[in-house]
Amino acid sequence: LYFVLDGISKSDSIFKIDTFHAIEAYFGSIILILLFLKIRFGNLENFINLREKSEHNDVTGLKNKSALRSSCSHFIHLPMFISMIDIDNFKFFNDMYGHQTGDLVLQSFAMILVQNFGKDACFSYGGDEFLIALQSTNEEDFKSRLRKALDGLSKLSLDKRVLVRPTFSAGYVYGKPLTREDFMDMIAKADYL
Repeated sequence: LYFVLDGISKSDSIFKIDTFHAIEAYFGSIILILLFLKIRFGNLENFINLREKSEHNDVTGLKNKSALRSSCSHFIHLPMFISMIDIDNFKFFNDMYGHQTGDLVLQSFAMILVQNFGKDACFSYGGDEFLIALQSTNEEDFKSRLRKALDGLSKLSLDKRVLVRPTFSAGYVYGKPLTREDFMDMIAKADYL
């Protein structure tokens, strides 16, 4: 419509200049829109990366307490086992072999837990504490998975020069949390056990 009205009302030389400016403005606006979209997508990517980092443990890669708090509503009204697992005498590995070896123990144990319980059920809960939130009703299956995790940890070999044979302690509870508070109470009881 702009070009039709401009062509009817103006001379050819002015129409050509107006056409050139209109095309220039059109493509200029497209370039500006693309630049703004690039900035917005960059900000969105940064937000996603920050959120991912805030909800995952740097050493193990497992979800952390923050992720657990934001997702605990998914566990409400489901029959489940909650287990707190603590690597025994973990400070010894850090003191005796260094923090690098300690980090390798944590990473290896996290992988063992994920293999036995699945990534969605495993959380890094503290320095050497892990939480398992597994939807299940089969206690024997749950205990079997715990035994496999203990067996995998006891066979851990990080370095031929360093003999690392960590063990862990675990407490667990079974129930169907009806509220967020019930879920957090189950965690506290599993930690106590």
